[in-house]
Amino acid sequence: CNPPSASSSMTTTAVAIEPTLRWASTGGGWRAQFACVGFANLFGPNHLDILTKFSAISTTSGASWFSTQLFYSQKFYDAVVHAKDSQDLSQFVVDWMNSYNQMLVNAIEEGSQNAICQNLVYLGSNGEEKELIRDLCSTLVHFDGDWARFVDEMMIAASADYGDPEFPKMMAGADERLEELMGTDLLIQSALAPNSLLRSNDEGGGDAVVYVGPSATESYAVPISAAYIVNASGTAYRYEHSRRGDMPVRTSPTSSRHSFSDWEGFYLYPGTNGTDVINASDNEHVIFPSPLLGKGAPSSSNVARKTESTSDKTFAPAFGGGDSTVIQVAAISSAAMGTKSPAVPSVFTQDLSRKRHAIKQAEGDKMIAAKIKAFDAQVAAAYSQAILDKFAVCTQWPEPCGAEDGMFVDGWISDNPAFAINIGQYHISGGDLSKTLKVILTNTNEEWPTDPDHFQFTQILQYFESPLNKGVDPGSFNWPPGMFVPYQSPQIFSDSLDAPGLDDLIEPIAGSNMTTALLKGTTTGNHVYGIQAGQPVEILVINVNAPITTYIATPALVEAHTPPLAKMTADIADSEELAHRIKAFVEPLISNADGAGGDKNGGEQSHLPHSAGQSVLQGWHFRTVATLSGVSFLANLVM
Repeated sequence: CNPPSASSSMTTTAVAIEPTLRWASTGGGWRAQFACVGFANLFGPNHLDILTKFSAISTTSGASWFSTQLFYSQKFYDAVVHAKDSQDLSQFVVDWMNSYNQMLVNAIEEGSQNAICQNLVYLGSNGEEKELIRDLCSTLVHFDGDWARFVDEMMIAASADYGDPEFPKMMAGADERLEELMGTDLLIQSALAPNSLLRSNDEGGGDAVVYVGPSATESYAVPISAAYIVNASGTAYRYEHSRRGDMPVRTSPTSSRHSFSDWEGFYLYPGTNGTDVINASDNEHVIFPSPLLGKGAPSSSNVARKTESTSDKTFAPAFGGGDSTVIQVAAISSAAMGTKSPAVPSVFTQDLSRKRHAIKQAEGDKMIAAKIKAFDAQVAAAYSQAILDKFAVCTQWPEPCGAEDGMFVDGWISDNPAFAINIGQYHISGGDLSKTLKVILTNTNEEWPTDPDHFQFTQILQYFESPLNKGVDPGSFNWPPGMFVPYQSPQIFSDSLDAPGLDDLIEPIAGSNMTTALLKGTTTGNHVYGIQAGQPVEILVINVNAPITTYIATPALVEAHTPPLAKMTADIADSEELAHRIKAFVEPLISNADGAGGDKNGGEQSHLPHSAGQSVLQGWHFRTVATLSGVSFLANLVM
């Protein structure tokens, strides 16, 4: 049976935050948002009662839609955390999606087609990518291609219907957090593109590119981690190297026509011998690609206006500095179509170079040259479409970008589980490295694959010494399987793990699609995320494995996927076996914090599937698994 519901008007009491207990969640669109709703309910006072004990919650993409509402909307928090039973929780999901659907119906013209999107679908490398482009692009064009506006209008519709019309206007500040979460840090993962396109305007002048780099003579060659941090000290954007906006920017003219050759210096696929930073003195033609001598070059007067490549300019603070709004941070974390935006030219080219490479590698195809020419023409056509620019989000949205600004893309491009920023923030904040961190990593995935090159393996193996980052230093250039573009390696553990080893650790939950695995590792230094060596970390990975598409962006898709979303959410919240495993993982910390036999709400008996007073670990045993290096560092809980 379900335990009694806590009243939404209950008086809050002091919460014992556990510094070493943390929650990180992957993205995955609407599936991620509502999987996290299920987890928040399971973590809440009606079940495990650990939600307010997390010292930090880090999220990416669709999970950031969830976390911004959780931290800044009392109505959302109460509906999700204090739902009296799974039926009420499911109904909340249905109502939220119905509000979103009505927004779509009002915005999208019935039966409308868009030739730009149809052409863009052709550029997708596989079926999943084509699905992403088809569904999201066809919807975004009805919002002037503006991803942030789309997120804004979605949140306006949903929050108004659940009783909090002021939520979209909220600042995502430290003092604006709900009282229940005032002691919990919020970490939002995004990625900053290394360069951005300024198109010519009515004032004259040709197109130009703004380059961001770690110094006045360098440019980043890959997207860099960009995290919005909310904690007791306030708010800040933390970029790679723990920068807070002091990065030099330079502007250089570029052709209005796209050419893959202009961007070869940015290590197009497969990125052989790539580096995450390019030195201007060695690669001036690469840092500032200048097809000015070819066709379509800007006039000399335009060149003079645009070639003020000054090193005294620095990257402007995102959104004018200070606190960002909930919509701004939710949008920059979730811009899933960002790599398809011409406004991030090197990223756009790197992404599309994957399919171009595949065409070139086709054996026995006598039409390769013709196909490459046709493909390049399609890419050039897409690049010329300014409506696609706002698939990425300007760092000053809703204002336009200038010569000191940049563009954000979806956080999954840096780190989909938002795990490295979670550990890094603990270290940057002066956390005790001698203590063992315990992180619940909720993988809000669609399925667990059999292909070891699938992104689901990559997003976990990337943290360890593994075949996909062999010979790559932590924080350095890498382009592993499943990634649209290269990035700075988020490896943070010195321990070894490969795909078969990870697969062996997966344990099913009977009667459910969900699985779990327990991982252990010791951190190694990674300057990108501010991670120090020597921290022991235990990770409980929970794979949702819900067969629901990520891209629910049309009315038909909303209608088809709302019932399974509601069921998935309820299944997570109701899973006694999952609750049992989580309790086993966190019990040593909670017992130490609250004292034996008690809890913060007055010593109620646990509503978990083990008898009162009996250790939840009784009846469990640990299985160690040999790693590639022969060191047994992983263990999995097995009933």
